[in-house]
Amino acid sequence: MKKLILAFLVLLQSACTLAPPPQVARRPALPAPTKRTPPVAKSYPLPEPPSPPPARPYSPPPPPSPPPAAVASPPPAVIALTRQAELDRRQGNLDQAAARLERALRIQPQNAELWHSLAQIRLEQHQPRLAEELAKKSISLAGGAREILRRNWQLIAEARRISGDLPGARLAEQEAGRY
Repeated sequence: MKKLILAFLVLLQSACTLAPPPQVARRPALPAPTKRTPPVAKSYPLPEPPSPPPARPYSPPPPPSPPPAAVASPPPAVIALTRQAELDRRQGNLDQAAARLERALRIQPQNAELWHSLAQIRLEQHQPRLAEELAKKSISLAGGAREILRRNWQLIAEARRISGDLPGARLAEQEAGRY
């Protein structure tokens, strides 16, 4: 029994030396939520829509101007190639003339005169279908240049006649007569 008392005393003494349990920090109490009312949207007067501008009398648009290629003069290289091509053509060297015109077209592809000249060469080389296509390309670039339009339609009429398309040739001649 002495041992039991001694054990009890040791336990009691050790219990006195134990550190107290740590204190839990307490948060301050939150205030009770207050009832908020949403803010009232302010209203502003809407601006007046602008009044439409006064009606102007209709005036037709200006006539279309010819494309720049029909107005601008060709570069010196194109002029030289065209002259050389014409000399080659007169001497019967049609392949060389066509090659020179194709080089000129690489420099100035929007030049309707160059396309027409190449179409003439192809017609002389007995390539009427190609000549007609080249003349049509020239027409698409000619703008309002009536003379080149007339010459292209005449060339198309001749190409169609050579191909045996007589009704098509008559239609092309009528078209050429419009210019």
